Amino acid sequence: MPFPENRVPPVTSRATQDWDELDPGRNPFRWDADEEAHLRSLVREWVPPVLSGMAGRWQGEHWCERQVDAVIRERYGSWAHGWNWCQQYGGPIGSWVTGPSSVTTPDETAARVVAALLEWREWLERMAERFAELAPPPDASPEDRSWHLERACVRLVTYALDCSGAEGGWYGQAALVLRWFLTFTGMDQDEAARAVDSAIGGRFKSWVPAERTLIDSVGDDLAVGLTGHALALADAARRVPLSFAVLSGWQREILGEPEAPFRADDAFAKAGRERYGLAPRTQADFASCLGETTDPDIPLAARAARVYLDVAFFHPFADGNARAALLTLVHVLAREDVVLPEVGPLQTTRYADDPAGAADLAALIGVLNRRRS
Repeated sequence: MPFPENRVPPVTSRATQDWDELDPGRNPFRWDADEEAHLRSLVREWVPPVLSGMAGRWQGEHWCERQVDAVIRERYGSWAHGWNWCQQYGGPIGSWVTGPSSVTTPDETAARVVAALLEWREWLERMAERFAELAPPPDASPEDRSWHLERACVRLVTYALDCSGAEGGWYGQAALVLRWFLTFTGMDQDEAARAVDSAIGGRFKSWVPAERTLIDSVGDDLAVGLTGHALALADAARRVPLSFAVLSGWQREILGEPEAPFRADDAFAKAGRERYGLAPRTQADFASCLGETTDPDIPLAARAARVYLDVAFFHPFADGNARAALLTLVHVLAREDVVLPEVGPLQTTRYADDPAGAADLAALIGVLNRRRS
């Protein structure tokens, strides 16, 4: 039974990330009564006359599903590969479960396959409509773009949660849909993957519906991260040196606020357990630290780690210091043409008075940098 393996190559993970390969607008689908009858006849041919069942470890049922998958992708194209991505495994399909559950008689199996394929196509068409509705206008300001991205994230994650019923791995569907949406807006696939992984970063769990507050938080992180990264990278490309004015400008654009001044009072974090005092020289000392980010005698990874921790230590803003710390790190690296493949591992609790932790952070930046090659 070598037909599908020899004639229809399996779908690569890279292909599943590419919305162009799935976009109904780029992949026509002709469907009528004759086509349905023909597909049903093709499916019936691959249903084993005797099923394996539990005693046979469902080998016949799994084999049938693989043959049908090959037939569908060969006939309709790679866009159709998700026809059996069932809700049990975090997908949107309810008409099909798995080979052992859905392969029964030839007629019943054919009916389930047809229903699942049409369900998948309809889901993709709804995705395309949502992407068009939620995409930021091409001329959107950073503030408006951030608002559109946050709204899109919240709506798309909520939709994925509803479609999957919060079953196993539902957050995988949410992450994939977000990556598709970002590439739909013109973002590079790798950049989209980094942005989504950074925003979600293990915050959703299988079989556990996400609270609205958590979905809102992820939406905010994605929007702010993308908008802020764009600002930091643009300034780095122009070799703009770091200063508080630069950081303040990023904060104003991201938050849509007219001002983002240096804090005027002591700051607190971690439910008040940590206090960041304010002295007459606090702002001047912070400016001095920012000025050291171009010191060629200090290794790049150490400079990036140092400024990240400096922002955390000085806590210059009333809010958003964790975001500002990450953006300064991104800027320092990008100014020397280094863009990390991921930043999620960096976004853990750090303490400015922890020398070993600071060294670990610099080492981690070096590791992530080497992954680029």
